[in-house]
Amino acid sequence: MIKKLKTNIFLKLIIILISIGSPACAQNSRIFSTNKTGIVPTPTSVTDESIKRKAPSTVIIWDHNIKKEKNGSYTFSIELPLQFSFFGIGLKSANTPKDYTVRYRTRANNNEWKEWIETTVENSSEENSSEIFWSDILFVNDSIAHNQCEIVIIPTNNETIDFVRIDFVNMKSGNAENQQQKSVQKKIEIQAESCPLPTIITRAEWCGGYADCPTPAYTPTPIEPTHVVIHHGASPDTYTDGYAIVRSYWNYHVYSNGWDDIGYNFLIDKDGNIFQGRANPSIYTQDVKGSHAGSLNSKSIGICFLGNTDVTNATDIQLSALNELLAWWFNWHEFDPTSKESITNQAGTSTLFLPRVIGHRDAKSTSCPGENVYNLLPTIRDEAKKQLISCSGKQPLFDLYLSDATLSTSTIVAGQIVQAELSHKITGSIENTVTKSPKVSIWLSSDTIFNPNQDSLLSEYSDTLIERNTLISSASRSFSVNPDTKPGSYFIFFVSDLKNEFYETNETNNEVCIPTTIIVNQHDIYTSSNSTSGGTTAGQGKFNERKSCTVTATANFGYSFLNWTENDSVVSTNPIYEFVVLSDRNLEANFICNPNTEPVPIEGQTVVCHGENNVIYSVSGTENATSYQWTLPNGAIGTSNTSTIAVDFQNTLTSGIISVKVGNECVLNIESTLAVEVTDAPKAPTVTLLNGVLHSSSPTGNQWYVNNTLIKGAISQELKPNVIGNYFVEISSGNCFSAPSNTIVFNQFTIENSDPIRIYPNPVSENATILLSEYLGGDLKIELYNYWGSIIHTEIKNTATNCYSIDLSEFQRGIYLSKIYVDGKTYMQKILKE
Repeated sequence: MIKKLKTNIFLKLIIILISIGSPACAQNSRIFSTNKTGIVPTPTSVTDESIKRKAPSTVIIWDHNIKKEKNGSYTFSIELPLQFSFFGIGLKSANTPKDYTVRYRTRANNNEWKEWIETTVENSSEENSSEIFWSDILFVNDSIAHNQCEIVIIPTNNETIDFVRIDFVNMKSGNAENQQQKSVQKKIEIQAESCPLPTIITRAEWCGGYADCPTPAYTPTPIEPTHVVIHHGASPDTYTDGYAIVRSYWNYHVYSNGWDDIGYNFLIDKDGNIFQGRANPSIYTQDVKGSHAGSLNSKSIGICFLGNTDVTNATDIQLSALNELLAWWFNWHEFDPTSKESITNQAGTSTLFLPRVIGHRDAKSTSCPGENVYNLLPTIRDEAKKQLISCSGKQPLFDLYLSDATLSTSTIVAGQIVQAELSHKITGSIENTVTKSPKVSIWLSSDTIFNPNQDSLLSEYSDTLIERNTLISSASRSFSVNPDTKPGSYFIFFVSDLKNEFYETNETNNEVCIPTTIIVNQHDIYTSSNSTSGGTTAGQGKFNERKSCTVTATANFGYSFLNWTENDSVVSTNPIYEFVVLSDRNLEANFICNPNTEPVPIEGQTVVCHGENNVIYSVSGTENATSYQWTLPNGAIGTSNTSTIAVDFQNTLTSGIISVKVGNECVLNIESTLAVEVTDAPKAPTVTLLNGVLHSSSPTGNQWYVNNTLIKGAISQELKPNVIGNYFVEISSGNCFSAPSNTIVFNQFTIENSDPIRIYPNPVSENATILLSEYLGGDLKIELYNYWGSIIHTEIKNTATNCYSIDLSEFQRGIYLSKIYVDGKTYMQKILKE
């Protein structure tokens, strides 16, 4: 049955793939050979998307029970009767994209296999709603299409994959319907006031037969970008049709990735053709948000070089087209292409300070835009600026640059003043209309790359503009490093014109970096009291140099703070003394006697009962007092020569005053008093037993006890016993309690229903009572079973009574089964232990 089911799936797969040979994508199809070709492992589904994509397209999905190889990888071998010019690999996982490595190779018509290539997958856009981690678009590196592919997915930590999707598309220009549409006006050229927008190939021209491509249904999002991100497509350098490559990106981004549109704003092929990427209803008056660099999308535009610049160089005409595009864009935005500005990284986790023209790898761990183009970025910025100056007529005012930076010490002590010598020079003419002064700022960095979003500003100053080729400033500048800075290796950056207020000839010479080492000097701060009984001090310890330190002095009872002294010199008259630590210090807090000390309050109960014992009274805030003289009302007993006294109140006591006189070397007999009201304790109640119910003679204030243990919640006048024991009650009134009542011994229960045996109470927390309906002589055996049916307790009673008690206090909470054997009979009942 299983074999037949697989055969049916395989036949359906063949039918689906053969059916792809429609007029829109007609080509010679080959039927699968059951013993040599096909798809391994067997997929869940194979879908023909040729009509939707307007090109021969196959989507293969595995969505459960994908076999894992012994080495932990997943391997897919695919041979199609249809050829493909590009493909994409997607997978779903609860892990992160970085947990997977993907390798692939392709071949055409049984030719030699191409080399294995390693790639990654990622969820690279907020527009992706499918939760699939997609690879970049993967082009076959030949001028002809391929029909075979092998793919290996390698989990980093042996993760399991239950969904894999591979999209194959043939976008070769031999597909008649996908030729670029011939139009009367093939290209558009829009002139700006100065730098023109270069010739742009419109979407209508490269979209081909895609009706929803020239004017997509979504609404583009206008943005205000600060940067340009350069990409490369890693497409084959053998391509001859840039239109087809651009359509491939649009097809893959929309139909595979699930994005709104092609991700890039512009694309440039090796022939210097500039293609409009993402839809923009007003390309020369606004920028729109693309999908090319994650968190950077809202603050940058993306420009993609067609071709693989890891392998080959960009062509001269390709670079020339980029320069024209950048000159127009930067002139429009009034940015200097060689300047820097802050922008987040692709993940949105940190803010970087980067040139306005960056490679994709500057914001993400990737090889994009290829090694060759990335190395050209400084030249690209310079050439774009030259192009901008040439077409706009905007001339830089001058060039500010820094040189000859030195520090007064190679090792900086945190908190100390450091002198810096720095030449701040200017070349070029200075117009009379310039009124601003260039600023130089000094920064502390832990990295060789300056980033004002992470580095610490140490100092900033302005220089006055003078005439051409004149030294602006070479004076010594001072700064200090925060005393809390951790010791280690750092870099001091000097930066000119950080906010790009001046349009300069060269923005790349505005930084000078000096490596340095920071150490931290520490000092000991000691404090003491004079006299030692006068008070206490706090705040001493070891502190970093230039760190703020605060010491405090607190006077004892009978004293007042006078001042802080050091080496017999007064340094402060405030008990809270704050200063900057520059050296070791030995500070002394001085105290004097204060004969006008106010009495301190006595703490303790103000209402007591006759007969109440061990009531604690104390007088606080009297540190270092030398004498305590306690006076108690008549009938109160207690002695003490400390700040605390325990008092017993006899039955003969009347209300009165407790007082204490406190003294030391400064003051004598400072008296504190506390009025105490004495009340009578309630009389002990009487307890009676009637019809199995205990009754107290007091209508209120009752608290029942059994076997000298308080019964929680038993505060009513009556109590129905539930265990065998000795019962009594106490009465409370305010803070006073009566003596215990008489004790009632309770050991007989009656059953009020027809059951021969009853367990009471049930549920039970401690002791349970077993009641028998009539007197039975002889032994009574009790067995307890737990939830799983195991005997956990056995007990034999031989008392000739109808009432037995069993202790369950040590048992865990749960349900138990009791079996009671008596008089040749067995009784069972469940017990719920609370």
